[in-house]
Amino acid sequence: MRRHLATPVLALALGAALLAGCGGSDDSGSLDDNALAACEEYNDIINNWSRDYGSHLSTVGQAEAEGSDEGEQAQEEAVAAVRGLFESAAEGMRARAKETDNAELADGLAQAADGLAEIAAQIETYDDVMNVPEMMAAGEFADGGKRVNDICAG
Repeated sequence: MRRHLATPVLALALGAALLAGCGGSDDSGSLDDNALAACEEYNDIINNWSRDYGSHLSTVGQAEAEGSDEGEQAQEEAVAAVRGLFESAAEGMRARAKETDNAELADGLAQAADGLAEIAAQIETYDDVMNVPEMMAAGEFADGGKRVNDICAG
């Protein structure tokens, strides 16, 4: 059970780390309104993903802690839901990448979106769901997210 409680915290910490450079700079004058809107939407996508991911893991942890026979079903539902969260976040980032006028920012958003889609395709079991923070910390999503954060930080 300890693992179930630690992972939402890890996910939220990862989300915070991904957002650390985005939108926190006073030097936003180097970005136009379109790019600033893209940075804000990126923040919203990551924040919503982190909240929803943590919620799904908490639901499973709670079902298992109560000794519920529904723990396995909750795990199966979490697999589908978390895969869907990644797919939805990837779609949102791709849509925003197409709308932004800043080519470098668009490339970073597209790279992050590709990384999220790759992760979604790897989620097949509840163990995969539990390993999401590690999956997000490396690869295309991490690289694209860093690019977006660097640009958004100005």
